[in-house]
Amino acid sequence: MKRKILTILALLLGLAGLGVLLYPSVSNWMEQAKQRRQIAAYQEAQAQMEQKKRAALLAEADRYNQKLAELGISFDMLGEVEKEALLIDGKSYDELLLAEDSGVMGYLEIEKIKLKLPIYHGVSEEALESGVGHLEGTSLPVGGETTHAILFGHRGLPSAKLFTDLDQLEVGDTFQITVLDRVLVYEVTQTEVVLPEELNGLTAESDKDQVTLVTCTPYGVNSHRLLIHGERVQ
Repeated sequence: MKRKILTILALLLGLAGLGVLLYPSVSNWMEQAKQRRQIAAYQEAQAQMEQKKRAALLAEADRYNQKLAELGISFDMLGEVEKEALLIDGKSYDELLLAEDSGVMGYLEIEKIKLKLPIYHGVSEEALESGVGHLEGTSLPVGGETTHAILFGHRGLPSAKLFTDLDQLEVGDTFQITVLDRVLVYEVTQTEVVLPEELNGLTAESDKDQVTLVTCTPYGVNSHRLLIHGERVQ
């Protein structure tokens, strides 16, 4: 009887250990399935939308970006700006580029690291646990002259891979952003590591169409930020 109990305990411990080992893989697979569903729902919503409506949403985003550029506003200045100054036809930031109710404004693809993630408004913990967060106060990721969108992603979460492999990107690699029916391709022009407070230098440059991907580094320490700078090529 004692031997039988010991055998059962050993089996249970073995199963528990196996569960611990498999948890990251299983959890990441489940999160990726959820991300794929979110992107599929977004694609379906925008595909069913009238072309006139898609064009209107993109035009609003373009006007928002133009306002940011004209007023010289960056994300670290938002607290000093009257919210009314950035309204587009009465719409606030959170109401722009909404194709459906999930809050997804588009999606990011990086073929080199087999990544495809929805892009959400803001960088709340909820957004960053589900995909990529767009930093309010930077250009919406719809392209155009004098724009610079900043996208944040978590790295090394036990439940999801997200931006874990972002450090594999090198100068010359590309990534793609899709917003409604607008597809934008960016080429990596620079990678750098900075302190968190040094992000304030990321502003739009005249006549340039830029996106910067941001995540924490070193892996597991998170004292600095890894920046992947891209400039539009298509």
